[in-house]
Formats: sequence, structure tokens, C-alpha cells
Amino acid sequence: MKLHLERSISVSKPASVVYGIISDLNFWNTWSPWIHMEPTCKTHISGLHGVGQSQTWDGDVIGSGKMTIEHLEGSKIVKIKLEFFKPWKSVSAVTFKITEKDPNNCEVTWIMEGTLPIFMIFFKKMMTAYMQSDFDRGLKMLKEFAETGTVPSRSSYLGQKQQEAFQIVGKTTACNIVDLSTCMHRDFSELNELMKKQELNPPIKVLAVTHDFNIPKGTCKYTASFAYRPDQEVKVPAGFTHEKYDGHNAISVDHYGAYRFLGNPWSMAMSYQRGKKLKFLKKVPLYEVYVTMPDGRPEKDIHTQIFVPIK
Repeated sequence: MKLHLERSISVSKPASVVYGIISDLNFWNTWSPWIHMEPTCKTHISGLHGVGQSQTWDGDVIGSGKMTIEHLEGSKIVKIKLEFFKPWKSVSAVTFKITEKDPNNCEVTWIMEGTLPIFMIFFKKMMTAYMQSDFDRGLKMLKEFAETGTVPSRSSYLGQKQQEAFQIVGKTTACNIVDLSTCMHRDFSELNELMKKQELNPPIKVLAVTHDFNIPKGTCKYTASFAYRPDQEVKVPAGFTHEKYDGHNAISVDHYGAYRFLGNPWSMAMSYQRGKKLKFLKKVPLYEVYVTMPDGRPEKDIHTQIFVPIK
């Protein structure tokens, strides 16, 4: 079953700079969306920068494989042979096209031509959407690394942690995923204003509850929330959501870095859920807790925790 993926991004750096990053596998762990899903996986690079250079990886949740640079065309084209060994065997052709827009700007297009096992035929649309999301995460990190020299995103899998019961009061919103950041900023600003007016109690923690996140459709539904002890009397303004959640077990992932890279810890958490075949606890939705707010601190120090409730 054939699979074609293609995603692009604009980068405010010369084409030669971006080409140098993509064509040298020594840089890949910095911006690879899969390595960020499992940074503890074993990787090994063979060969010098150029045609023939290869990298192998072997992880518990991202599987194992090898990629080899097969063709380079100065500042324009990087072609890679991509081999997957686990969870199933396949070979794909990967091409990066770097198009110069002007001396200081370029566009990067990431293309993959491959196949999916026949037993995945009914999941092709879903798999395509999730892999496109991975490409988008990778390109966003590539852009960040090329433009600033770093990627403020570091995730750590903390395992399964027992969480205490809590209740929330918040604003529920349905929106397109591309508008998520704007909508959440608006909703949390409203919550903070109501707290300043004493129309909401000061919370013990701030979090966002995810009711739906449909990557194939590009839509989501969430509640921007203030959390309180389960026995605390709270104010609930008209039009706001009020829910109580029992204590529960949850996959927990730590993230230090910018909110725009929160797709990395979420991908990590969901990969461990799938890889370890753990079942969701339907009575409690997925949620992220904002342990530290930006408040002028460096992006790399912004602490967020991801929780995936499981049975």
C-alpha cells in the first residue's frame, strides 16, 4: 500500500545553512520528531558528512531502523534511504528540497515515498495524518535550530504515576488545531481576569483538559481550567464548565521548553501508551498542567507536565 507524505516550511536562513544541517546526520537528533519522542533510544552514526553517511536507531517505542544519505545536490537536494526494521519492515525514499527565496530565506519541503503493510489499509488516513503531524513537528524544530541554534524542548518519560482527585472550573472551546494557541491564550486570559475580579477562586494549579484532539480532521475540544481540591467550594461563573475527577493512574511526561513544542511530550506520552498497550481511563480526560508560567523566564525553563489517564 503506497504512502506519500509532503510537508513544507519557510526558514529565515540562507539555503546553504539549512542544507548543511539536513545533510549532516550528526544534527538530526536535535530536530528529529521521533528522537524527541524517545530521546533515550540508542542511536549510532557511521561515516563522515556526505553520501554514505548513515544513522541507526533502536528504541522501545519508536522501533528500529536505519537511514543512509544516497544523493546530495549542493544547497538544494538531500536524498535518503529510510529502512524500518521494527515494528515492521519497509523501505522508503526521503527527499528534502531546499528552495532559495532570497539570500537569507528559503523553503524546505520534506517528502517521503514508501509503503504501509497491507494490514494497515483501513488505517491509512489516520496514519498519514499522524505522520504528517510528525513531519510538521520536525520541520518546526529544524526551523528553530537553523534560525537560533537551539530547540527549547526537552521531554522525559516519568512512567505511571498515581494522581490525586481534583475538580476544575474552566472555559470549554472547540476549534481548529491550527488556532489552538490563539484560543487557549484568549481563554486563560479570561480566567485570569475573572480571578482578579474575585469571580473565580485562586487555583491550586492551572491546566488544560483535552476532550478531543482529532488530527485527521484538524479539530480539537478542550477546557482551559483552574484546578481545585475535590472538597473545596468554588465559584462557577455562568457559561463555565465545572467537572470533578477521581484519583487515577496516569502516564506522566515532563517537558521543559516553549509551548509551541508541546507536541513533543504529547507524542511521547501517546507513543508509550500505544507501545505498552495501555488502555485509556475514559472517566478522566487527558490533560496538561502548567507547572511554571513563562513570566519572563527563559523558554527552556518553562515546565509543563502531560498526563494520560490509564486503567
